[in-house]
Amino acid sequence: MDQFPLKKKPGHDENLSNALAEGYLLLETVIHTTELPVISTDTKGIITSFNKAAENLLGYTAEELVGKATLVVLHDSIELIQRASKLSTELGVEVEPNFEALSFRAQLMRGIDQDEWTYARKDGTRLPVRVSITGLWDDNDKLIGYANIATDISAERQAQQQIKNKRNR
Repeated sequence: MDQFPLKKKPGHDENLSNALAEGYLLLETVIHTTELPVISTDTKGIITSFNKAAENLLGYTAEELVGKATLVVLHDSIELIQRASKLSTELGVEVEPNFEALSFRAQLMRGIDQDEWTYARKDGTRLPVRVSITGLWDDNDKLIGYANIATDISAERQAQQQIKNKRNR
């Protein structure tokens, strides 16, 4: 038995709960108002949030995807196969051409994995993007999901193509 037990101040738990709720609300506001598409998933790749910028970029609504689809539906299947093959060779382990191809390195490195991908919009058009994916870990060091932040690089690709065309003339 502790000789000097910690004494909680009246309302301590309530104050902590209020602070956590306010922090969560602030975080949600930042994510939903940023100009960058932010998509979060659970550990299996099921989309758990899809901000307004992601809706604008891809043509899907959050309601259509959250809890109903995996992040894989937005990705080019050939690129997933290529990435899985590359990771399998590099790391000496079998990486499946599904959500694992997107998340494996971020989980392994416990950091940000950035790569270029092709997103498939709802209308079927393709869009080159640079995606940063990072694992989300709880206070007990348990992986609870992933955050994916995309940047549209179509203007960059178009400029590169124009430079290439000029050089070829």
